[in-house]
Amino acid sequence: AISLVAWQRDFLKKDQTRKYLRGKVKQFNEMYLSKAPNDFEHLDCLTKDEEEDLFAESVRLMKETGLTVDSTTYELIRKDFERAKAKKKFCTVNATEELDNSKFSDQWLSFFAEAKTVW
Repeated sequence: AISLVAWQRDFLKKDQTRKYLRGKVKQFNEMYLSKAPNDFEHLDCLTKDEEEDLFAESVRLMKETGLTVDSTTYELIRKDFERAKAKKKFCTVNATEELDNSKFSDQWLSFFAEAKTVW
C-alpha cells in the first residue's frame, strides 16, 4: 500500500516493478523503522461485525469442503482466528495517513527522495 501511494505521488521512478518497490519499502520498514508489516500507526481493520462475518464464512466454507466441524474443531478454528486477529492479519495499512501523519513521515519522505535518485 505504501509503495503504491508513493508511486501515485511520483515519489518513485515509474519504470520499476511493483515487486521491486514493495521489497524496498518492506526492507526500509523492517531495517530502519524496526516495524513489523502490520505494526503501523495507521491501520484500517475490520469491524467486530465484519470479523464475525469472516469467521462464520470461514467455518461455512470448511464445512462445505467436507471438514467435520465439531465443538473441538470449532474451538481450534476460533483460536487460530483470534491469533490472526491479534497479529492484525485482517488489517491493511492506511498508506496515505502513514506517509502524511505518522511519527515516521519525515523518514518515509527522505527514503523516497533517496529512492528516486539512487535506485
